[in-house]
Parts: sequence; structure tokens; C-alpha cells
Amino acid sequence: MTAVEVKVETPRPKPWSSVSIGHSTYRKGVDFVSALRVKGCIVDARAREMLRSSQFVPSLAPAQLVGLTKLFLRDLGFKEKRIVDLGEVLLRAEMRGLGLCPHCVAPEKCLQRSNLLPKGQKLFVAMKPIEVSSLPLIFVLSVDDARQYRLSSCSSRILMPDDELLFVQL
Repeated sequence: MTAVEVKVETPRPKPWSSVSIGHSTYRKGVDFVSALRVKGCIVDARAREMLRSSQFVPSLAPAQLVGLTKLFLRDLGFKEKRIVDLGEVLLRAEMRGLGLCPHCVAPEKCLQRSNLLPKGQKLFVAMKPIEVSSLPLIFVLSVDDARQYRLSSCSSRILMPDDELLFVQL
């Protein structure tokens, strides 16, 4: 089997932020649930289910700083108002040197509280979906009126061109 080479388009999108992952403190999703509660982050019921799911994969690698980039789906060429497939999104993102976020990026971003989002903005995390009640879900980050991080979820099947996604830099 030969490796597939991915051609990276230029220019690469600018980095938005970074997040440190791979902490030995959070070995399971339930560890994140407790830490988020202590830190004052709001976690909705489905996001809690995602974190507690056996499909949630925390980073057990040594600690590392991961570069993050935000892009609107329209910036990846999805201009029409239609439901966008996450697989299609990933192919186009890889051509720009971007990849899916590990599952732990969203809860770590909440815990580390760096680069706060503007109030009311939602940031959809490009990640391998976690199934909850037969729905493929991804994490959504936002900040509420009290400047508290909120971790929620949405179906990976209903992404639209005006949605802004968070990717890791490859």
C-alpha cells in the first residue's frame, strides 16, 4: 500500500490560537467533566455524554502545544446553503495544511481559557464525531454573557457555509 501525498495549497490559513494537550491529569473523559465543573465551564448534557462515551479519546501522548486555526466553511469553497459532509470538509482542509482536532482539544480549550471567543460566537470543532443516541456529534465552543466558556454539541451532519470550524495545523 502506498501513502497518499496531500498537496498543501498556499497560503496557509493564519494560526488563531494554540492549546496544550497530552496532560496525564485527564486520562478519561469523566476527568474532564469534573475539571470543567471546577473551572466554571458550562457543559451541556450531550457534551457530557460525549465526554463520558467510550468513543472519547483523550490524548495520552506527552504534553505538546497544538496550533489551531479557525475557518468558515465558505472559505473552504462551500458557498451554497446546503448541508456539508464532514469528510468533504476534511479533504479540503488537508489541502490547506489543516486536520481534525483530537477529541481533547475542545475541553482543554475551555480549561485553558486562552483566546476567548467574542460573546455569542460559536466555534464548531472539526473532529471525528462521537455517537450519542445514534447521532454523530461534534463539540461546539462558545462564550456566554458572563464570559464563561460553554461546551455544547451539534450533529456533524448539519454544518453550513457560515459555520466557523476549528482545525489543528498539520
